[in-house]
Amino acid sequence: MYAIYARQSVEKKDSISIEMQIELCKSYISGSEKIKIYEDRGYSGTNTKRPAFQEMVSDAMLGEIQCIIVYKLDRISRSLADFAALWEEFERKNIELFSYSEGIDTKTPMGQMLIKLLIMFAEMEQKTISGRIRDNYHARAEKMMPLGGVPPFGYNRDWTENKDESVIVKECYNQVIMGKSFDNIGRQMNFSGTKVARIIKNTAYVMCNDKVIEYLVSNGCKLIGKRKNFCDNYGIMSIRSEGEHFIAAGSHIGIIGPEIWLSAQELINSRKPSSNGGSGSKSWLQGLMICGKCGCGCYIRDNGKGKTYRYITCQGRRKGICSGLSSVHLTDVESFAEEQIVHELEKVLCDMPELTINNENKNNINNMEYEILKDLESSDTISHKKIFKLERQRELLMRKMTKSIVIQQSKKSLWKELPFDAKKAAARLFIKNIIVTEMKIVIILQA
Repeated sequence: MYAIYARQSVEKKDSISIEMQIELCKSYISGSEKIKIYEDRGYSGTNTKRPAFQEMVSDAMLGEIQCIIVYKLDRISRSLADFAALWEEFERKNIELFSYSEGIDTKTPMGQMLIKLLIMFAEMEQKTISGRIRDNYHARAEKMMPLGGVPPFGYNRDWTENKDESVIVKECYNQVIMGKSFDNIGRQMNFSGTKVARIIKNTAYVMCNDKVIEYLVSNGCKLIGKRKNFCDNYGIMSIRSEGEHFIAAGSHIGIIGPEIWLSAQELINSRKPSSNGGSGSKSWLQGLMICGKCGCGCYIRDNGKGKTYRYITCQGRRKGICSGLSSVHLTDVESFAEEQIVHELEKVLCDMPELTINNENKNNINNMEYEILKDLESSDTISHKKIFKLERQRELLMRKMTKSIVIQQSKKSLWKELPFDAKKAAARLFIKNIIVTEMKIVIILQA
């Protein structure tokens, strides 16, 4: 069975509708094939928690689907980590994937490689957009301007106190201080435990003072703007970006006293289990390295106190079948692998047909976008074929520009721009194994 998946987060005049996505995908399938259509309206591609999408994945895992067809790859997911996990499952089930707009067909080796490269570049662009949004938040916070968004429970839209809701917020804090769990409080308030947790941890509620600022800074928060901007009794705005937590002076009055808020934070922190230093990924090469002495897999360990160095350690030593590896630094292995991966990546990109981009190409893109919008404004009936043709030409030119820019970038700058998950995916795309000994490192590429 062929599956067609269509998604549209927001309906806009200049975006292709779900109906049009489905019709274009159907043109790829011969009339005799069985088709099932899955569509999600109003769902973002930033995560996979979409009802129709989950149903399709479930059908695929049951072996009911042989090929998935989408209008564009980002209809499936905009997250490299999510897509990589899904693609691994699809490959295991021998499920093919076809993207109508990009013309990518995973029946071919080039299609399999391009699908992974394009997802990497899509995530790079998403990171760039996230950076612009973060910078805008920071600029507004420094000027003590509203950061936008919907105020939390307990406040009206203009950030004035909502008396009915603020009573509930205050009661949540009182219950936490009495030692009750988030789930128990939530049941009393007809909330979920998760919502109670968000209320308790939110800095927007606290009446600012020196102790609150000291607590937040000591827990890794960074101030946006000057300390004098944080006025007593006013709330504090939080911004989380790329693993960092920033705080900015709010322009609204807090509703929870600083002592109560701090007491609640201390209580919930005391409930947290101790962190496991060995959990999580320490390297984008994890799972690929093999000991050249015994053939066992390798893991990564820290040197302990002081300046942290990471070493490659053989699992065979734990089992008593190998003398292990002595002083093989992770940075040395990563640097060697990086050169090989970037070389392969550039080779793939440079082997594509030569691309020349000039100002005329860029002007054509702008003119075509203007023509689409002008037609939409001036006519009640628009030719879907014309819209698709113009959008198709614009996408082809944009792809040419993207490839041209990537090819022109230096090896180091190209690699540095990739996020951790993209590096991990690139490593698995090109590298089968890395044989490690004290004397040398050997990289075995994918066939």
